[in-house]
Amino acid sequence: MEKGETPKETVIREIKEETGIDAEVSRLTGIYTKPEQDDLVFVFECKFIKGKIGASDEADDVRYFDVSELPKNTPSNHVERIKDALSKNSQPVFKIQQYSHNTPNRF
Repeated sequence: MEKGETPKETVIREIKEETGIDAEVSRLTGIYTKPEQDDLVFVFECKFIKGKIGASDEADDVRYFDVSELPKNTPSNHVERIKDALSKNSQPVFKIQQYSHNTPNRF
């Protein structure tokens, strides 16, 4: 986050910077805390608005994946967040994530 930004503004900016596409936030799907790292993560479901997806200075490769075909090196805490977002809960989930960013995914 940049100074003065809200989490919603941050995700819209980051999507544009990393993928080249414009998006809008549809809903907050989860908030995750990693106490051992003093980290708080907001996860949003976003809607594509316009643009062409592509690599950038911040991402060498950008692609869409079916959840069953996520790359094997996707960190398990990211996989958990994706699955939570796809569960379509009516309310955002709030979770403590204990495992490391580098833990291999668990399918």
